[in-house]
Amino acid sequence: MEPDLFLCNAEMQKVMHNDHVLARMIGYDRRGRPEGHIVEVTKRANTHITGRLLNENGALVLVPEDKRIGHDIVIAPQAHGQAKAGQVVSVELIEFPSRHAAALGKVVEILGEIDDPGMEIEIAVRKHGVPHQFSEAALAQAKKLPEKIRPTDLHDRVDLRDLPLVTIDGEDARDFDDAVYCEPVKVGRGNGFRLLVAIADVSHYVKPNDALDIDALERSTSVYFPRRQRA
Repeated sequence: MEPDLFLCNAEMQKVMHNDHVLARMIGYDRRGRPEGHIVEVTKRANTHITGRLLNENGALVLVPEDKRIGHDIVIAPQAHGQAKAGQVVSVELIEFPSRHAAALGKVVEILGEIDDPGMEIEIAVRKHGVPHQFSEAALAQAKKLPEKIRPTDLHDRVDLRDLPLVTIDGEDARDFDDAVYCEPVKVGRGNGFRLLVAIADVSHYVKPNDALDIDALERSTSVYFPRRQRA
């Protein structure tokens, strides 16, 4: 395995956290660490950055909430929309940093004031790249789904809606897709119980590679935050 390469501050001005680069070793620094020079940035990891807008000498600058990003983002002229200094916003990068120039961005979303209720959650969602918006195609597909069960939905199924099924999801659950029913029954000469477990069959409505399936695969798992719909 090749040793890690140390990048000096001048080299780090060219990149951001998690960028992929092609680098070559140019020698050793004063502490004896292998030192590298960035030949090429092969993949940019950050396209949108969340932070707080500051007014510096008449220019708006974004200070990232993610402290792993050591660059302030200069907001391009007329690219702040309705955003004001002090607000928390999401910025799309339109020019990446270089050794001699700062990163340039435009405001694409205003999250609000830093002390707004729930702001820490909105920042965390974007900071950690949690998918929080559904695609237009997925929303359109969801809108077409029926609100009531159709006769065709019962094909090759046993209708248990006459049973007093009880959900096992908590009162504050985001969805109710599991339920149980239990009744006493005779088992041979003794007494026993018959337990039915009902689980929603999502695959009946969501087919492989359709818009909802693609959005679900992007999320992989659900992430829950207090006072916020899941992402």
